[in-house]
This record gives sequence, C-alpha cells and structure tokens, in this order.
Amino acid sequence: MASTDRIALFLALALSTALNVQSLENSKLESVFEKMEADVLELREEVERVYKELRCTSQTLKECPNGSYDDCLSEYPKPTCPSKDVSFAQIEACGAGNGCGSGLFDYTVPSVSIPRALTRQDGNPKDKQVTETICYSKQLDPWFVQKHEEDLDFWGDAGIEDPTFFFGSQDGTFRIYPGRHSKSCGSYDPRLRPWYTAASSGPKNIILVLDTSGSMNGQRLVLMKLAASRVVNTLSVGDRVAIVQFSDTAKLFAGGNGHMLTATAENKSYLLGEIDNFEASGGTNFYDAFVEAFNTLEETMKVELNADCNSAILFLTDGKMNGPANIPPSELPLAVMDLVTDRIKQVSTNHPTLLFTYSVSEEGDDVHDFPKELACATEKGIWSKIVDEEKLVESLASYSLLFSLGLGDNRNKDFVAWIEAYEYSTGGVMGTTVSAPVYDRTTSPHIFIGAVGIDITVNAIERLGDASADEVLSRIVTASTARCPLFETDLCGLESFRRKGSLGDEALCSPGNCTDKFIQTEPKICSSLSDLPSNVFDNTRFSGKGSYEEKVCCLEGENEPTTSCPSGSSSPEKSNGVSSLAIGLIIVGVIVVCACLFGMYSCKICGNQSDSDKKQLDPFPEVKHSLNYDDVAPLPPPRNPDAFPSEH
Repeated sequence: MASTDRIALFLALALSTALNVQSLENSKLESVFEKMEADVLELREEVERVYKELRCTSQTLKECPNGSYDDCLSEYPKPTCPSKDVSFAQIEACGAGNGCGSGLFDYTVPSVSIPRALTRQDGNPKDKQVTETICYSKQLDPWFVQKHEEDLDFWGDAGIEDPTFFFGSQDGTFRIYPGRHSKSCGSYDPRLRPWYTAASSGPKNIILVLDTSGSMNGQRLVLMKLAASRVVNTLSVGDRVAIVQFSDTAKLFAGGNGHMLTATAENKSYLLGEIDNFEASGGTNFYDAFVEAFNTLEETMKVELNADCNSAILFLTDGKMNGPANIPPSELPLAVMDLVTDRIKQVSTNHPTLLFTYSVSEEGDDVHDFPKELACATEKGIWSKIVDEEKLVESLASYSLLFSLGLGDNRNKDFVAWIEAYEYSTGGVMGTTVSAPVYDRTTSPHIFIGAVGIDITVNAIERLGDASADEVLSRIVTASTARCPLFETDLCGLESFRRKGSLGDEALCSPGNCTDKFIQTEPKICSSLSDLPSNVFDNTRFSGKGSYEEKVCCLEGENEPTTSCPSGSSSPEKSNGVSSLAIGLIIVGVIVVCACLFGMYSCKICGNQSDSDKKQLDPFPEVKHSLNYDDVAPLPPPRNPDAFPSEH
C-alpha cells in the first residue's frame, strides 16, 4: 500500500474514532436532557396527583403540624458535608482548603421557604392558602427521597451529580430537595423567577410602557421602577422585550434598528440599569408612547426577530394625560383609545396582543379612570392598581396568569421550558433549569397552581458533550419555545381573571353580564380542612443563631456546621477550583491527543472553531454572551448534590 494511502487510511480511522467519541458524548448529553425533561414531567404528575387526591384529606392535615423544615430557621435531621473536591457543593463564603469549602445539605428531607411578606414573626405562614400548600406539598417528600435513590446509578454512570428538584406554588410557597439553608432569608419568591414564568406563560413578547412624567415623582416612581424591574427579571431567553419611557416625548430602549431584545441576562441587566436611572419630569404624552410601542412590536415582527407567540403591552402610569401638543386636550382620550384599539388589531394577526394597564399611586389616592377605560376598550385588556410593595406580586400576576390559561389544555400538556444559564447565589457555580407548569385538571378550564423545576450545572453540561454550554443551551431553549400556547377565552372567562386580584369587581369591564357565569381562576381552600395547624415547621433551632456561613459551612465528612471555615480561609493550593497542576495536565493532555490524532493536519476537527464559526451556531444573534465556562473540576461521586442554589 502506498504511503499516501496509508496516511489517508490512518486519517480516516482517526476521524471515525473522533466522530464516534463525539457521537457517544452527544448521545450521553441527549440522554441526560431527555431524562431531565421526563423527570420534570413526572414531578409535575406527582404534584397534580397529590393536589387532586391528598390535598383535602384528614391524613394530610394530621401529618402537617411540625412536619416541614424552614430553609432559614430549622435544623435538619441528617445533614451531610461532601468532599472539598466536589465543586458543585462548594460555597464561596465557606473558603477553601483544610477540609473547608462545602455546605451542609440533607437528602432525607426537602426544605421550605416563604416570602417574608407572607410570614408571621415566628416564621410560620399568616395566609391559610400558604399553610394548606405546605401541608399538601409535604406529601411530595417520599417521592423526592425515592427518586433520588432510584436514579443514583443513572447519574453515577453519567459521571455527574444527581439534580435538585423543586416546586413553586402560585401562592409563593417553595419546596426544594435536597434540604439546604438559604443565604437570604425571606427574600425568595418563586413567582418572580425566570424558570417559573417560562413554565407558566411560555414564550412571549413584552413591551413595557413606563410613565416618568412629573406627576410620577416620589413614591409613585419608586413603585413603578420596582414593578418594571420585577417584570424584566422574570423573563427568560425564550422571550423578547423592549421598554418605552415617556413624559413629554417617548424614548425607546431596545436592540439594534429598534427591534426588541432577546431577554438574556446581559440584555436584562442593560434594561434594569436604564430603569434605575429614570427620573420624573415633564408632561404625560400617552399618544406618542403607544405609537413607539406598536411600531417597535410591528417592526420586530416584520424581520421575524419576535417570539412567534403571544404578546403583551404593560402600561404603567398615574393616568394624568396632558399631551401631545398637537391634539386638543378634549380629544386626547378618544385619540389614544382609537390608536390603541386599531394597532392592537393590526399586530394580532397570528397570535393575540394583550394590553395590561396599571394605575400607579399611593394607598388611598384617587386614580384616574382612563387606564381602566383603555384596557376595557380592547378585546382582552386587563386593568389593575399598584399601590404598595406588598401587593406588587399580586398586581403584576394578571399578565402571567392569563397567559398560563393557554398552557393548561391537553395540547400543551408536555410543555417544558429551559432558561439561560445563571450563577447560583452561593457564588462561583453556573447552572440552568428545566421547568413545567402544574394545573388542577379537575376544573374547566384547568387552574394553574404552580411550576416544578430541575437544575443541572454548566460544568455537568460541558462534561457530557463537545459543544459549549452556551451552544447547547441555546439549542435547547429554541426547542422548548417552539410551541406557543393557544390563548382562548370568552368574555366571562376574561372577566373572571379581571376580578381575581385585590380589586375584585372594581376591575370588571362589563359588570352584571357574567354574574352567574364566572369561572374559577385560583385554588380554593379545602372546606374540609377548617383547622389548619398554626405551626408547620419541625423546629426553629437556628432562629437568631449566627450567620449563613455559621449555619452551613462544614468540614469534609462531618454532619454539623463549623466555625473553622468562614470566608477568608482560602488555601494557596486552590484558586477558583482549578489548581496549577490540573491546568498543566489538561494543557498537556489536549496537545498530546490532537498531535496523535491529526499530526500536521488541521486541528479544526478537535473542535477549535474560529470566532466566526461559533457565531454561526448561535440562534440568538442579539445575545451578548458574558458567561465564563473555563472552570475545570474533578468528577464528583454520584451521591454529591448540586451547589446550593437559592436563586432558581
């Protein structure tokens, strides 16, 4: 055989080997993602079963008192401290070296968190709905533990840690397994997290139209900024977003050529920064603001950069309109109303565009009638008030709850959503979440009761395949947002959602038309459970005792916290989880493998694409990736958990 033939044969065999290895890696990656999607749907089925069969039973009530563990106040029954070499369990504030770096977790029980606004001074819920949710969701505990034990072999064979499971209820209750303590007590609300909103409303286009006129000065501006920021924070990469700020004139905050932005972490950070800088001054020009909003949505649709799904315009104002100058004041209300109703019809050809208006004012202030009149003039508009921070979540819930109606039918039963990678609150560890909506399917229409989710770390994703985590997640998000929930409701169904909030019948657009035809839009308290427990937690031994680090930082192999590992005990042997020796070995290994397989031929086969090649793989051209995935860590044993994310 000629030497050139032998070289060609060698290269063919080398390429075949490389492709086979890549195929195996991609197969493993695919199997992990398929399992996570199957598992999140299995968890959804279990929550729906528990809700249907066990929520209102006497046994559930009997097991509820002192039956759960608070994520800040409780001491866990069987905490465990993993190896210091397992980066997924490392907590930045616990230092590194000398047996330090890990935090305690408990695989025998989950933990429960409740937003501070919903708790009494002793940490127990002050709302009966929240108490009931804690009671029935406790029935999920055996499923969590059994699922963990059943899947140890699968995750061990995959070479990664078994994931974190959680359920967030529509009332703000959050149950997460395995149990762990939260870094910030009482601040976590699942309803304000991207994984929850992505599961409950599907992909969407959101334009915020924000009034910064002089009359918004003071507390009104504070409330408006807070509301707008919370909406932006809940969005995920399946969504598109833009902001129109207005006073005398309208100003657009969007992407290139005035198109809506993909709701990536970087783009959201940009918008949040702009919101924070808003100041109140000038007049109140509704007309130009809506022209800018509809033009932006329409132009984005023309170039197909929008989410091919439902759209919403969220209009926040104190309702005192006085511009533009070229329209007589007496004609302004009708001119704005005609503009909005006409343009909504124009942009609602394939999927509906809904208008949500919010009157921003202090408690007890008179609110102008026009925001409500404007919402009612559109076919599917909803009006609400924003009067204080405590009721903010409830006021903003109208748009996501209405969108959740479309995901409740059987056509979308297996819908799951993935979100962009984010940094866990404990620091230094990146991860993503797959989530799914949960419904009470005994009612018609089905009632949204919350969302479930499962986490996986970026390190795990990159070890399972040859593509970067950015590329893999972009493809997954594209697939998970491919289905748009169908939005269908009649007048009385819409009126039922309008009256759901704190305003009740005041928010109705057609009072008297649906008196006997309102539908149920939220869970009802079990009539059989009149005697709900006053104390749902097993213990509060950590109440007022020490900092977060003093509760969770531990020594390898121990089962209790230690004061020997606070932040600052860093060892020179380790920096950001990567030792100098490890880096050297990795570099040498890469050089040897590439040299052996390809010799003097191009190393492109090794996956070293140029920057331009990588950009071509990115389905989100406006996403400015800022994530760093250079962290390298040893493979953990399968029983070690994920890092301790409280920012899901």
